[in-house]
Amino acid sequence: MTEVQAFAYVAIGADGKRVRGQVSGANEQAAFERLRRQGLSPLKLRPVRANQQASGDRALKDRESAEILLSLADLLGAGADMRSALNVLLSRAQGSRVANACRRLLQAISAGEALDAAFARTLAPRHGFVAALIAAGEAAGDLP
Repeated sequence: MTEVQAFAYVAIGADGKRVRGQVSGANEQAAFERLRRQGLSPLKLRPVRANQQASGDRALKDRESAEILLSLADLLGAGADMRSALNVLLSRAQGSRVANACRRLLQAISAGEALDAAFARTLAPRHGFVAALIAAGEAAGDLP
């Protein structure tokens, strides 16, 4: 089984603007191809060490994690699908950490990563229970 790893990237979007973020892939080539499929032209792509993913300004505070989860619950309860709900949160995000988390979730889900794995990687390790709740919701058919 191939282990998925995170890669930090700098790319040029279709609009010509420079974009920074993270993408997951089995290797650098897979991450590069994933960015190309998303319409981005990668300029820089490097592996992210595990301790970098959940540290520094990328780590969500408890209040920010709660904000994401409560807002998602409201939007999903109102009938939005997960991608639409995350796009709404991204457009309304007050802080860069919340926006980055929503962006990472959207990228992972759009790339075909399982919801529980995407949430585990984005909100974990401090909020590991979230992945279990997401997996249970998916198994029960309660997540759109």
